[in-house]
Amino acid sequence: MISLFFVHPRKIAKIENFLFFGIFRLPSSNPAKAGFHFAQHPTSMKQLHKYPVKILLAFDNAIQGKNEFFEWLLENGFPELAALSNAIRGNTKAIDWLMKNGYVHYAAFDSASVDDDRAMAWLENHNHNILALVAKASRANEEAIRILKAQNLEIFIQIARHINEFSSGQVFDHHKIPF
Repeated sequence: MISLFFVHPRKIAKIENFLFFGIFRLPSSNPAKAGFHFAQHPTSMKQLHKYPVKILLAFDNAIQGKNEFFEWLLENGFPELAALSNAIRGNTKAIDWLMKNGYVHYAAFDSASVDDDRAMAWLENHNHNILALVAKASRANEEAIRILKAQNLEIFIQIARHINEFSSGQVFDHHKIPF
């Protein structure tokens, strides 16, 4: 069994307050007009900011390629985060799984976190504002990092940094799927 770190409940409450009070409300638009042709995503899909911090820490370790954390996510009911960590590491089958299982927003996040501006626009237009912010931070956007830091959301800064470190070291094409 893998031991995860303890995070004080006030930190978790701060993340939830930051996201639930609408700080990042962006105007929505019609995706069909923007040229995107995705089926309406289910309202029950899991949002990254709603996971407990210890799960986000396991996800961050899986992004770094630590297989024991990837397996822990799979074995403990978080296959979507395991798939997202693999998608970030370039696994196209993981992207397919995300798309087929109702996690289109995570597939968009994967593309947006590297350099896909259409995927970034899709996230923003569908009110996945925290994912868009973390994707911008993954691109080393100082304003996004400043906002996350100001709200004491260091876990997302850490995740963004590890995504950036991994993607900066890659030599293959990051355009896995079009958005």
